[in-house]
Amino acid sequence: MHESWPEYIAKTAYGPALQTGRQSVALLEESWQLVRTVEYALDDIALVASLPHAPFGMGEAKRMPPPVLLPDTNVWVYLVDAGAVEILRKEAKRLGVTIAACPAVVYECLRAKLDPAAKKSRVDALTRGAWRRLMPEAYKESLEAFQVIKRARPDWVEPAPDLRRWMQIRADWDHGWWMRARRDTQAEAERIQLMDASDLDVTRSAAATRRQNARDAEITFDNIDFDVVAVPLSRPPWWDGQPVEPWRVEVATVLRHALAQANSPYRDWLSPWLRPSAVDEADWFRLWTRDATREEMPLAWLRWAFEHVQATRTTTNGTPVDNQIATYLPECDAFATSDKAFAECVEKVRPLSPVPLGRGCKVPAHEDAADALVDLMRDMAR
Repeated sequence: MHESWPEYIAKTAYGPALQTGRQSVALLEESWQLVRTVEYALDDIALVASLPHAPFGMGEAKRMPPPVLLPDTNVWVYLVDAGAVEILRKEAKRLGVTIAACPAVVYECLRAKLDPAAKKSRVDALTRGAWRRLMPEAYKESLEAFQVIKRARPDWVEPAPDLRRWMQIRADWDHGWWMRARRDTQAEAERIQLMDASDLDVTRSAAATRRQNARDAEITFDNIDFDVVAVPLSRPPWWDGQPVEPWRVEVATVLRHALAQANSPYRDWLSPWLRPSAVDEADWFRLWTRDATREEMPLAWLRWAFEHVQATRTTTNGTPVDNQIATYLPECDAFATSDKAFAECVEKVRPLSPVPLGRGCKVPAHEDAADALVDLMRDMAR
């Protein structure tokens, strides 16, 4: 077995001075992880700064081989039930295809009402080190928003941000959270249940309301229009009297609310970079409703677009999770799902997206899913 870098250093370069026991190795591992995290974070920020029309993790700038396949939650379930996870790993390696796992899918498995053994089997499959571990959607959406702020409202930017906690959270998402989910699945599931149960109820209720509104307006999957504008029902102070695209009001409202919540991940990722005293509410809304472009805010637009199209389909408890998963589509070349409606929604939105999206691929359910996934990877590898 190969030694890790910290173990090698502990045994060779510094010898007894480092007391090569578990504590020293653990400290070295932590230091090495912090170095890697700082490097990753700086790379993220540098890449965002260099790509004004393609935020971090999206678009052709990140479309480098090998091709990336993102399986939906239902596909992972079928793979686990069929005992085909290792087959997937071997075939992906042989074909040169990267399998991606996203936090939204892991969260959905952690929330599932299953016996602990079944839940752990699913989470173990998703948290393997062989997969590409994607960052949470709040991280990417916050970087997207920060890039717009830095361009259009530079006076809002904190010149000397305190990034100690930001770096700790970034490091945790790089490795720690995935290992906690794997090693102590039930505890992580209970933590998530306490953390987001009420939020999930709110988003499910909102999805049901949008579905009813679409029915009332006779908006269907076939006649839906994404090039829409609206006017507020009231006359908020920030409104200039002109129609506005709904996605803009949504992102302005969601971010404003999130930055005011102590436990919001958006606050964790975005607030260290901002000077709160410099942000005026009217100008905040003006930024997102008039100054930001769709090309600068593709994830915000995708959130709204998928909510919009999902409102034409039957609403389920998984609808809010599908909306989260949609923000990962720019990071893959193909998205595999057994949900026909979701695959159709992906294909409906994809031609209109401000950035390239992985194509939505419907695969059969149950024991046929593994073979279909291998066939899809063969097609991707051509």
